[in-house]
Amino acid sequence: MKNRIITGCVLLMIILIIGSSLQELETSTRMSGSLSLRIVNLLDRLEGQKYSLSEVDFIIRKGAHFINYFLLTIFLTSLIYIHTRKMLLSLTVSGIFGVCLAFIDEIIQQGSAGRNSSYFDVFIDCSAVFTALIAFFVIIMVTRMEQLNC
Repeated sequence: MKNRIITGCVLLMIILIIGSSLQELETSTRMSGSLSLRIVNLLDRLEGQKYSLSEVDFIIRKGAHFINYFLLTIFLTSLIYIHTRKMLLSLTVSGIFGVCLAFIDEIIQQGSAGRNSSYFDVFIDCSAVFTALIAFFVIIMVTRMEQLNC
């Protein structure tokens, strides 16, 4: 049961990532723009300071890149680790998959109407992949240490 849930999460993240890349510029902008506008209005009320909608939108978009690739890598690494119990294999396969998907994602995005590819997005995606791999490794090591001490 746990394997099915994690597999579903991996597939969902891949569909979400590729689906976002396939969106036309107008659709993508509308989605992030409405959230960005709400955040700008909230920050203006809370802090009384004006924030640029374009700056907040940029942060929202790049943050979404990071979160999507981080979650994908955690789910994929977990799935492989559950099946193999081999840390190095899990980290390596997940890392290679995440980096390859980041490049493929940008190639797909380049073909969407009004969109272009960005090396900066690939950098953010790869940073998320490596951050997730480190987090997974640390969590597994801490768990193993706790089990040895009990």
